[in-house]
Amino acid sequence: MSEGPALSREVGHGQGFLQEDERKFYSPPAERNKRAILDILRKYLSNESGGTVLEVSSGSGQHVGHFAPAFPDLKFLPTEYPGMSSPMAPGPQKLDEILGSIDAYCEELPNVL
Repeated sequence: MSEGPALSREVGHGQGFLQEDERKFYSPPAERNKRAILDILRKYLSNESGGTVLEVSSGSGQHVGHFAPAFPDLKFLPTEYPGMSSPMAPGPQKLDEILGSIDAYCEELPNVL
């Protein structure tokens, strides 16, 4: 059994929808690496005073939900497609679930488009 938040619907390997907000898909790898990625982004984006960051393959929305507050002067545009959520997933995710998760992680963030 993996450690992490309580899931209402697990899809395997500790991934699934959170009990606290079933719109949010939770990915343990995204959670583990979001701080390290933010450290790298700070090296390159800290001096930017405007512009748009295109996030390709946003997945659950955990990353953009973590990155956008660190750069309030930048707009973030998350993107995703209805495919496999990970190589370990039992099947493709539905587009409305993927986009709904991104929306849920970003709903309070005015700089996410």
